[in-house]
Amino acid sequence: MTFNTVRFLKGPNKSFENVNPAKHKNKDRWIDLFKLLLSLEICAVSRISKKEIGRCFKLILKALETSVDLITTGDFMSRFCSNLCLPKQVQMAATHIARKAVELDLVPGRSPISVAAAAIYMASQASAEKRTQKEIGDIAGVADVTIRQSYRLIYPRAPDLFPTDFKFDTPVDKLPQL
Repeated sequence: MTFNTVRFLKGPNKSFENVNPAKHKNKDRWIDLFKLLLSLEICAVSRISKKEIGRCFKLILKALETSVDLITTGDFMSRFCSNLCLPKQVQMAATHIARKAVELDLVPGRSPISVAAAAIYMASQASAEKRTQKEIGDIAGVADVTIRQSYRLIYPRAPDLFPTDFKFDTPVDKLPQL
């Protein structure tokens, strides 16, 4: 079985299954490459589905006899907040909100990107630097409705999610209820 997705690894018309992992001493470089390929931006540009890239990624990990850490909400937070021009305080609050939401199991089965987007929305709505679901969705690559769904899951526990030193512009009880 050949995968056009990873054809560039060994050249045209060769399958990844024929690649000998012992020949590739820098396994971390390969892993980093495919972490990058899994990002939504690459999927959009290449017009290859995330599912197909994920399948190839798993084959490569198996062939290289290695594993990688799971993606967390923190992996996206800095980039998303920076692209939204949010201050560091909002980024730190969003990171804290997302981490606590996962710890409290408020968002089981949700994508880390969806949880990060909902946390950014909540933190921004509590600050002076408010961002809309659409603005956040455009940066994060998720639909507005996805942000709303994740936000609805974390909203009831909002008072428990914010860091204790957060300076509220909008009190927790005045946050949008969606």
